Amino acid sequence: MGKTKSWWGALMILMIILISLILVGFIYCSFWVISEGWNTYSRTLLPYHGLDVYVGVAIGCVVCLATWKRWKRKDKIENIITFFLVSIPSVFVAFICLGIIEFAIFFSNAYGVKGTAESRQAVVMEMKPSYKHFSIHYLLYLPQHKIQLRVKTPMHTEIPVDSSCKLYVHKGLFGMYFADSLKEEGNSVATPLRNGWAKWAH
Repeated sequence: MGKTKSWWGALMILMIILISLILVGFIYCSFWVISEGWNTYSRTLLPYHGLDVYVGVAIGCVVCLATWKRWKRKDKIENIITFFLVSIPSVFVAFICLGIIEFAIFFSNAYGVKGTAESRQAVVMEMKPSYKHFSIHYLLYLPQHKIQLRVKTPMHTEIPVDSSCKLYVHKGLFGMYFADSLKEEGNSVATPLRNGWAKWAH
């Protein structure tokens, strides 16, 4: 009897460890998918960037409002508890779903089909070195598309503000252009862009 209990106890511990590892792996994969979706979205040539943030905030507001209306007749303490137990996790899940959608669209567009490289004339509007991440953040203006794009390059490439440069792009799976590298006028070598959302210079 004692051996049976010991065996079941070891099995339960093993199951807990296995479930914990699966959960950690799922969380890691989810954040990787969200990160890659965000990175490819930020380097895609679009008329407007930052729309996903507003969509996420709007979803969060709708969820919070719906939760408050659903339980507004209950006592105050219970309303607060319900808000934290329902609204905040729901907003978190909404942002995860938004990140997965971004990944499905923009990651597939960027790496699904590698089209012929094309160059776009660009003007450096703002430039900010980030010594912490060993990168330089640029705000570019593309006259051909009449849009602004934020990109990052390694520290060894520094293009002054108001300088002209070439942004190399390729057309992706869904027809959207994806930025690959940046080259200063007069320089023979293009610098590959880094992933991540580039910060404003101010």
